[in-house]
Amino acid sequence: MSERDALSSVIQQERNRKQGLKEDFGLMLPGQKAAARQVAKGLAAGRPLSRQEFEFAKGHQELYGDAVKKMGAQMAGPEFEQIYKLMNLGERGKQAEAQRIQLDNKIAVDIKGLDKNIAQQIVEGVMPNLDHLGRIQLP
Repeated sequence: MSERDALSSVIQQERNRKQGLKEDFGLMLPGQKAAARQVAKGLAAGRPLSRQEFEFAKGHQELYGDAVKKMGAQMAGPEFEQIYKLMNLGERGKQAEAQRIQLDNKIAVDIKGLDKNIAQQIVEGVMPNLDHLGRIQLP
């Protein structure tokens, strides 16, 4: 898939997402629409949400997902790190990092070997011709 195709795909996905959000919003009751606007205004202004607004936003992740997740990350506190460590949730990332380092090292070794091979080919292919040039008599 070309970069252009990938970008076109993202554009289409966003259009579909917007249409879905529009349809969901259209099905809300007038009071829910007003609440949705109020929450969006609060988030856009950067003001803290009331408990009721926060619960509304949590219940409508399709609209406020990124903002709610950001708020959740800010509210996670030190308990999250404890749970993360206790449940060994970082293990997959550690394994991926170790594999990436191994791959980087293998690539570096392969490139060094390739460099040596290229250098050897140059020496073997060019040096005899340079010798030949040295024997040419200029008029």
